Amino acid sequence: MKEYSKQELTQLIENVSFMKGLNLEELRNKPIDHILETISIYHQELEFQNKELVRAQEAITRSEKKYAELFYQAPVGYVIISDEREILDVNKAFCDLCGYSKAELAHNTITDYIHPDFQDQFYLFVYRLFRGKKADQQPAQSIDLRLNGKYEQPFVMLSASATVLTDSDADALKVYKITVTNIDAQKRKEHALSISEAKFRTLVRNAPVGFLIADDEDRIVYMNNHCSQLTGYNPDVLSDMAAFWKKTGGEKEGEPMENWAVLKQEARSHTGCSKIYISTFRRADGSSLYLELSTIALGDLFILSLVDLTQHHKLEETLKKANRDLEVLNQQKLKLLSIIGHDLRTPISSIQGFADLLHEDLSEGSFDSALKFASIIQKAAQKSMSLLLNLVDWARMQREGVAFNAALLNLNEMVEETRSFFREVAAQKEIAIHLEAGQQIQVVADKQYLQTLLRNLLSNAVKFSYPNQTVSLRLGLTDDGNSAVIEVQDKGVGIDEDQIPMLFEPGTRYNRSGTNGEQSAGLGLILCKEIVDLHKGSLSVKSSPGNGSVFTVKLPCNISEFSRSL
Repeated sequence: MKEYSKQELTQLIENVSFMKGLNLEELRNKPIDHILETISIYHQELEFQNKELVRAQEAITRSEKKYAELFYQAPVGYVIISDEREILDVNKAFCDLCGYSKAELAHNTITDYIHPDFQDQFYLFVYRLFRGKKADQQPAQSIDLRLNGKYEQPFVMLSASATVLTDSDADALKVYKITVTNIDAQKRKEHALSISEAKFRTLVRNAPVGFLIADDEDRIVYMNNHCSQLTGYNPDVLSDMAAFWKKTGGEKEGEPMENWAVLKQEARSHTGCSKIYISTFRRADGSSLYLELSTIALGDLFILSLVDLTQHHKLEETLKKANRDLEVLNQQKLKLLSIIGHDLRTPISSIQGFADLLHEDLSEGSFDSALKFASIIQKAAQKSMSLLLNLVDWARMQREGVAFNAALLNLNEMVEETRSFFREVAAQKEIAIHLEAGQQIQVVADKQYLQTLLRNLLSNAVKFSYPNQTVSLRLGLTDDGNSAVIEVQDKGVGIDEDQIPMLFEPGTRYNRSGTNGEQSAGLGLILCKEIVDLHKGSLSVKSSPGNGSVFTVKLPCNISEFSRSL
């Protein structure tokens, strides 16, 4: 070992005085071996610390490299800005979002890439970001806005934090890191959902079906417009289901709430929907509705749907009544056909019987009874023909789509024509047919139907008048001048008042004979009533037994008024 002088030893101690923990005063008085050993130990410690420092520096370098890789390759966008909003650095994800390269973005202002509609919101965002002096004073920042990209304008969420870059003074905030998360797809979904919800709310609010939503405690949380219209109550009046059923439910106390409990119980089943029930509801104005009810369970909510079937129910009842009326009418027609068959059999049997007698007498060369038999056959044939004509006319009116050719006709001429036709028949009973008409009257009618109407009215008048009497035909107008009036009055047997309705009912036979024993099938007046109804007119009867009858017919004579009535 080298021997050191005192001066050299003192110089050595001063050279290692920078070593931490060395007490120079103690070393000055120690043997040289002790001093060298101490210095050797400290030297070894310095070498160890230097290796640790190198490893730490390498770790920092690796960490910075990893950070850079994470920064530039991160799936979310990062942008570093200065106090002046200048872009200092960006990563690839941000470049992809805005459509610009890193070189194009460098040293531009971040606000250049914010959508114009969000500039004010971004300004406030940055203002709050910059207002602190130290990094730990920065509040948490986040905002949703749209970028103003080169090709697209996606929705993003910005979140920011301050990052300190210090100089030798270490007294200033230099940069701010903004995280940019692409939420465009989420925003579009939210927007689509918002539109869908708005459409659904509009649909429910304006649906033609009533909807009422109640919670599990029977509190009403929503009523749509149609539900309010159906019930006549505003949602404020109906706070819960008890109030709802009390105002709109049935007559029995508590019954509606029991039905509501059944609806809820069924809605809670595995199907999630109750059965459909039909119920009568009372509205606020006292009127009634016929509603179809069903309930759907959604969590702790129950949706009650109310479908108005009132018109459907009325139509159904109308159809049922029409079916009943049709069945009655069919029965009446069957009865009428049976009556007509019976009435036709009598004259036809007479024709056949007297024709046989006539043939037998003529074969034997006897002509004494020929004229008598021919007269009987003629009358029977006339009766059969009259009945058959009425039957044909009536059958024609029963067909759907029957032809109805309305025209302005001269009523006076048609009545006179009918009177002339029956003059000879009336003369056989010494009955005079008197016509009273003060003016020429036009009537709106189908010519064939009007002839049938006049023929049957005058035929009945002659048939039921006593001999040596007068049948009166009177023509006129109503006070308003819109209808023509035809009166046919006979001086005959008359009709009981309670029997008058039977004259016009098919299948109901009012048994009576003419004053000379003429038979009547009753079809003529039925036909008259249907003809008058077809013309939108009226037919009335005044009669009493032994005093004759007056049949009054009113038919339209104003063609414009008649057209409006069709």
